[in-house]
Amino acid sequence: MAEVRRGRSTLLIAHRLSTIRTADLIAVLDNGRVAETGIYSELIERPGTSPAWSPPNATATSTASREQNMACAAGSKQVPSASARYCRWLGTDFRRVTLEVQVETEVATVAAPHPEPAVHPGPWTLEEWLALPQGPPYTELVDGLLVMSPVSAYRNQRLMVRLWQQLDAAAPAQYEIMPEANVALGGDRALIPDFCVIDRPGFDGLILPARHVLLVGEIASPSTRVYDRTTKRALYAEAGIPYLLMVDPSCQLPSAVCYELLDGSYVERARSQDGLLRLDQPFPVRLALTFPAPPTAG
Repeated sequence: MAEVRRGRSTLLIAHRLSTIRTADLIAVLDNGRVAETGIYSELIERPGTSPAWSPPNATATSTASREQNMACAAGSKQVPSASARYCRWLGTDFRRVTLEVQVETEVATVAAPHPEPAVHPGPWTLEEWLALPQGPPYTELVDGLLVMSPVSAYRNQRLMVRLWQQLDAAAPAQYEIMPEANVALGGDRALIPDFCVIDRPGFDGLILPARHVLLVGEIASPSTRVYDRTTKRALYAEAGIPYLLMVDPSCQLPSAVCYELLDGSYVERARSQDGLLRLDQPFPVRLALTFPAPPTAG
């Protein structure tokens, strides 16, 4: 951050105190109004109108100097604070300050910070993971650690819907195709595949044990490609899920490989050709990986 700010005026909107500790000017927004302005050392010691800035042992009298230079929040353009003649609001996000040196700059208001999050005591349990707010973005549980995945691009989501529709149309009545379902792998492990085939149609719980999952599907993205092919693949194998379908949409024509679990490891069973994947397990289906042509205008 310091390297990005060097030689330029920078506006920051933050909730964490540490993010704006070195700002030349901080404007605290509390309940829709500016409660205080100043530098970090002034605000943290001043018994002002925004108690979220004051630590429990804050003194009643500020010991910080009020003569330090101030400029844009977290900026590098130095303007003496005594130079400000007046300020007026232009909107809810910015105010304009006119200075004696005939320089105008816009200063971002900084929301009053939320309390610093508490550090979680030890590994996360499955019960604690289930109590987290539901995504997106989605958070998976791997041996007590939380792994957050970003929201997929529209191309990936479109491909997931297309595959789900084809699998759903071909699935026998004893199976159901579920998109982005919670799967418990045993212990403090829970993953959310892009789609899966389960043998519990109509299941209405929050998380399904891996023994009821026949196939999991993962659509790779730049940020999850390695995680999907290594960590998740190994966890699915340890949980005993019979089939793993890996889809790669990175090329113009997406590709897919289906693996079968044999002797505790996944081995390739089928590979797509020219955008078409033919499967005979867990049930026969032909999966078209190509996208339909968009409708022509007019």
